[in-house]
Amino acid sequence: MDKSKHWVIYRIHYGIDFLKQSIESVEDWADKIYICYSLFPWTRDTHVLYKGVNTTLSNPENVEDFLNNNFDNNKKIIFLNEEFDTPKHQFRKLFEKISNLEGYTPKTCLFIEPDMVFVKGDLHKLHDELVQENYDNISTRQVELWKNFNWRIPQRDRVGPTLWNIDKKSDFNTHFGTTSEDGKIVSSSRIVNYNFGFCIHKHTMLYKHLTALSFSAKVGDSLPCPDWYEDKWLNWSPETMNIEISLNYKHTIHKAIPYELDYNFKKQLVN
Repeated sequence: MDKSKHWVIYRIHYGIDFLKQSIESVEDWADKIYICYSLFPWTRDTHVLYKGVNTTLSNPENVEDFLNNNFDNNKKIIFLNEEFDTPKHQFRKLFEKISNLEGYTPKTCLFIEPDMVFVKGDLHKLHDELVQENYDNISTRQVELWKNFNWRIPQRDRVGPTLWNIDKKSDFNTHFGTTSEDGKIVSSSRIVNYNFGFCIHKHTMLYKHLTALSFSAKVGDSLPCPDWYEDKWLNWSPETMNIEISLNYKHTIHKAIPYELDYNFKKQLVN
């Protein structure tokens, strides 16, 4: 059997605005790309109380249609529908399921969200750093864009996609996101990753906010500020202060700052 060496695993429920660009930024490195999508939010709530109104949770996106229309003919990409009640250990569980389906494990595996995009070629550099330094895993610092390509959140300690050295450590476990459950994170000294999670369509952003209001307490995550969507994001201006979504930590992002996206990377995004 010709076993593939490099896997990429995505998890998706919403936020597909930059998924195509993300996949294009990792495709030349990957042997196989698994897009694991869910149709229901964690805890499967159907309603949430928002501004005093019992509001229906309705995803404005159709992830299945998007995947079929854009990637159905790409033999490198495999779709899997997987539902979870909690984000905890989610990437580990996805990795185990895919390994069982394939009958083997890869040498390396990248865990990534749909709003994370590499400069083309940088994932090869991340892989080289992982191998040369003999790390268990390696992640990246993120450039978090805000609303559009002209603003960003000041740099903060929030890692991006994580590349795991499966040959070295196959018994890893993940926490809520792409990184290790034990909190040990190695961040690349060479590259960053670009996060467009705050640049998605306004209807999707509202859905993201509503779902966070519905399940954050149940899954052990920080409670979001109830007024964040309208006060801090939708009606944002450069003067808007304290824009972190978490209710008890909104002061940790003082304000968005101007940013000039690299010209060649901008071309990569829009072509």
